[in-house]
Amino acid sequence: MDRFNNDRHTKRIEPIYDYIEKYWKMDKHKLATFDFDLEECFTLLESQYTEAKEERDNERIRDLFAIQFRLKRFLAEVLSSLKGIETHSALRALGEIL
Repeated sequence: MDRFNNDRHTKRIEPIYDYIEKYWKMDKHKLATFDFDLEECFTLLESQYTEAKEERDNERIRDLFAIQFRLKRFLAEVLSSLKGIETHSALRALGEIL
């Protein structure tokens, strides 16, 4: 989507790209062309966040929280930019899955 394909936007979500590249070896360009399992990403983030809380690693807690927040915000931005009746059906199906 052109709206999300600019330097300003890329800079804002760069920590997400870095995180995904670290654990899935996928850069921005691969993410644009290959499937990516968001559920797996959110699960790993949550697991690492819980572990950091147990270890009282405040810096890691902040970093993981920021990545998780940015990822949720980005997903909400993408979903809110979709329009049309087919989008409504797709969002309803996504809501049922969630």
